[in-house]
Amino acid sequence: MIKASDAVLRNAARDKLKLDFAREVERQTGEQFETEFRFAADAKRRWRSDIAFPAARVAVEIDGGLWIYGRHNRASGALADMEKGNAYAERGWIVFHTPWEWLEDPAAAANLMEQVVGAVINRGIERRRQ
Repeated sequence: MIKASDAVLRNAARDKLKLDFAREVERQTGEQFETEFRFAADAKRRWRSDIAFPAARVAVEIDGGLWIYGRHNRASGALADMEKGNAYAERGWIVFHTPWEWLEDPAAAANLMEQVVGAVINRGIERRRQ
């Protein structure tokens, strides 16, 4: 059984991982990031990105609970994720999905970092051409 104090420590470690990842993308690209960025807000929805590079319209969504039949695995959660993904697309965003395990694994995190950095840089090039 997981104690509340264990969950708090795990969440703090994961918050640091998320911030470290975002800061490294920012360092490599020069694009500022925001966590819990509200990319779409209306009377019905208040969607937020786990990590967002708003100027580049690139986001990283961290999908947790994959091994415990969490929110992202149940039908209602999957449908909500599809709706959110479509809202991102409608607004011209590129979205990367990752489980926590990829951020915790150095090789997987490096691969994701390369992909996100590439997308942010390419979006910056596209903006300068316009």
